[in-house]
Amino acid sequence: MMSLNYCTYGDHLAVATHYYDLIGGHRRYLCQSHADQYGYPEYLTPIKPDPWRPTYGYLVNALAGNGVSDLNADVWPFTESRTVEWLEAVGCKDPYLVADATWERYRTHPAEAAGLSIECTGVICLPLA
Repeated sequence: MMSLNYCTYGDHLAVATHYYDLIGGHRRYLCQSHADQYGYPEYLTPIKPDPWRPTYGYLVNALAGNGVSDLNADVWPFTESRTVEWLEAVGCKDPYLVADATWERYRTHPAEAAGLSIECTGVICLPLA
């Protein structure tokens, strides 16, 4: 996994977006603002973000009481905004359900809505589209 580097110019904590190499194998990092001000852009190398950086997702399952769950809901995570939209669509008005799943990941957080048992679980997964 890629380590996070900060701009070596100035006294701010901006994340580096570019770097250039010095003599002796040393490397200087620049944030986007300093990279735009740099006089020799052909010497700058952009730092590509790590495409596999884990992100937070939410598994939501609505159970009707028959013991059968939706297989897609068991394995297909949503982003936070999609999770809130889906919960509102099925009638779940619990404002703390997603917050609890964010706070305590990998634990199922239950709620009741419109005769359904709703389960929300926060997970860490690959980037979501």
